[in-house]
Amino acid sequence: YADRVHFIVQGEAGYSDVSLPEIERSMTHEGIQTHWFQVIRKLAQVEPFHVLEQGATVGELEVLLNVPRRFSCLTYARTEVMVLPKRDLLRILAEFPLVARKVYKRARDDYAVVKQANEDQSSGNTK
Repeated sequence: YADRVHFIVQGEAGYSDVSLPEIERSMTHEGIQTHWFQVIRKLAQVEPFHVLEQGATVGELEVLLNVPRRFSCLTYARTEVMVLPKRDLLRILAEFPLVARKVYKRARDDYAVVKQANEDQSSGNTK
C-alpha cells in the first residue's frame, strides 16, 4: 500500500501495468544491483497506458482509497518530484472536510478512468 504521494514538478512519467513481483521472484544471488537493473530494463520495454506531465500526482489514488498499488510509474526524462507522506496528507484533509470530500470523489473518479484505460490497452481496445 502507498505511503506517500508524489507531485511532478518538472518532467513527465507514465503508468504501466508491468508485473514487478515476477521480477522480484527472479532475483539472483548477485544482489540488489542486478535486481534493479532487471526492473529498469523491464519497465523501459513497456509502453505506458497513461502519461503524466508537470502538475500531475502519482500515488494519491492508492493513498486516498487505501488500495494496493496496481501500476508501476516510470519517468522518461529527468524529472523533479515533491513527496508528501500519507500521514501529512490525511492530516491536512482532516482539517478541511469540504475539500476532502471533493478530493476523495475525484480520486474515485480518476481511479475508474485509469483502470478503464489499462483494461482497454490490455484488450487491444485503444481509443
